[in-house]
Amino acid sequence: MRIPSKVNAPDRAARAERTKDAGKSSAKAQHAGSGSTGAADGVKATVSTRARELAGETSINVQKVNELRELIESGKFVMDFQLIAERIVSTGG
Repeated sequence: MRIPSKVNAPDRAARAERTKDAGKSSAKAQHAGSGSTGAADGVKATVSTRARELAGETSINVQKVNELRELIESGKFVMDFQLIAERIVSTGG
């Protein structure tokens, strides 16, 4: 399956910008005050200890993501639908 590199390019850029903005506001909220309770627009929320631990983990392999991005943009990324189906069945998902 070939995915054109210029499909919805303006929309893709806008989504990327919104994602960056969301990450910045999330980081600001996480580092503000004690971090256990926050108020935004009059709504209070608490963050569990486990959620804070997960937020601090960096399990993204940036090099692998960039390699995949290049393959997709160049049209060289090939999806093996048979393998995907086998893994879904084997994991019960």
